[in-house]
Amino acid sequence: MTRKPDRKIYKLAVDMLDVFARKNVNYRGRGDWAEGVKPNEMHRLELLGENLKAAKWASFGTVKVNLEEAYKAVDKLEKLMGLKSAGEHPRISSAPKRKKKRKTTRTAMS
Repeated sequence: MTRKPDRKIYKLAVDMLDVFARKNVNYRGRGDWAEGVKPNEMHRLELLGENLKAAKWASFGTVKVNLEEAYKAVDKLEKLMGLKSAGEHPRISSAPKRKKKRKTTRTAMS
């Protein structure tokens, strides 16, 4: 079974971003774009680890996001990119809180 996205999309993304970077090398002092962009400078975030295989194959950095702990993915992405996101994101689990089930006792019927 082929997982989404197809490997070809990563090559297309690199090619398109490379063209953009080279055309916009002077955008906000982005002199580091003069050489274009490379796949290992890009990152894919995904809930399903299986869907990261194509990104790894294409030399992208990958971050598996656990939905309940999305804040950890943001932290990791900030570290990988060397950037700090604007504002503060909550560093708490977003997992739904489940009520504990009450134990019920059965009584014997006579």
